Amino acid sequence: MRQLRKCNRCGEHRAIDDFYKRRDGSVNPWCKPCYRDWYADRNGGRTTRTCDQCGTSMEVTARRAAEPKVFCSRACKDVFRKAEQSAALHAVKPPRVCVWCGDPLDQRMRKDAKFCSADCNSRAHRTTRKFRRRLGKDAPLRPRTDPLINFAEIAERDHWRCGLCGGAVSKNREYPDPLAPSIDHVIPLSQGGDNEPVNLQLTHLRCNLSKRDRPGGEQLRLIG
Repeated sequence: MRQLRKCNRCGEHRAIDDFYKRRDGSVNPWCKPCYRDWYADRNGGRTTRTCDQCGTSMEVTARRAAEPKVFCSRACKDVFRKAEQSAALHAVKPPRVCVWCGDPLDQRMRKDAKFCSADCNSRAHRTTRKFRRRLGKDAPLRPRTDPLINFAEIAERDHWRCGLCGGAVSKNREYPDPLAPSIDHVIPLSQGGDNEPVNLQLTHLRCNLSKRDRPGGEQLRLIG
């Protein structure tokens, strides 16, 4: 038989589960509806407020509705706090840019991220592999180096000017546009050059193709 208990506030007989239990294990003399009504009146009455995490509308006391953050459940509160902690961690990261295109990296990306997208990652490694193969083919007796080609750093260093014709290089042009940005070896690999950044310069694609493997006066930039 289900155990009943009389509420000392409304006088109704209710199941024992309809009464809150105190910390010492004793049962509250008021039923849950009566206790909730008393608690709401004590805290300014009831009002409607939305959850700051999921947006669910809920009925809360006026005192709770005045709080900066209100949540409909412990789960929503935990999700919100976790997002806050994550944002705080990202805020202390120094600003970074993609080593290929130079665009700012999302602060949520891992701390060792170098590229803003898979496309930039592919372009940088494809260019690096191409230069490495050319170095091994043209100079098999020299030590092989494989520095990751940092296009953005080279372009900024050269102020987005072509190292051969001196004209401005547009970031928005892409291969096979003749004016698309390209990386050229100051001293050609066939003439003893390497893939180090100091031996690389920004050029127009057409200027790079017309130079081919012919060295020019631009090697003077390496002196001093």
